[in-house]
Amino acid sequence: PLFYAPDLIKMINSSSTRHEIATHTFSHVLFDQVEEDIADHEFQLVKDVYDNFGLPTPSSLVAPLHKRPPFQVLQLHDIETIRSPDRNIERGNWPVQSLNVVQRPNVIRNPKLKNGVLHSYCTPWPSLTSAMLPTGQRQVDPPLNWIPITIRKYLHKKKLHRALQNTINKQSHLHLWTHL
Repeated sequence: PLFYAPDLIKMINSSSTRHEIATHTFSHVLFDQVEEDIADHEFQLVKDVYDNFGLPTPSSLVAPLHKRPPFQVLQLHDIETIRSPDRNIERGNWPVQSLNVVQRPNVIRNPKLKNGVLHSYCTPWPSLTSAMLPTGQRQVDPPLNWIPITIRKYLHKKKLHRALQNTINKQSHLHLWTHL
């Protein structure tokens, strides 16, 4: 039960800001490698977990490796939105990409309705965390280690604030994500 981070779920639910706890499937199933009945079973397991936490059934999905699930199964389980990376964002080549980690843009795109499911967009890289800071088992690129961590944290916080302000100015939506 601790795997599902009940303290984190309670903290999110008790926040004064409205949040959605979306799904990423139950077992990280890759939809292009399974039959429709397996996809259906995955979403039933997700629903059971949400029920156990007293949460409403999720209405959006970020599919593992962004493999598209069968639309009929999404509709059967009330999944109304798929969040997928915008692959048209220019990431640049190394070393430009390494230098770009501070300035990588957040995606502001209008969602599109396809097959009765709303397709919303996000960055193809984790946008809530920073490549300048250690996350999990991934190490920071050596050139970035030369920058003091307090400065790297400041730059990341400034980037997130800039993304929020840009979203407010454009009266749009902001999708920040990471793998915990």
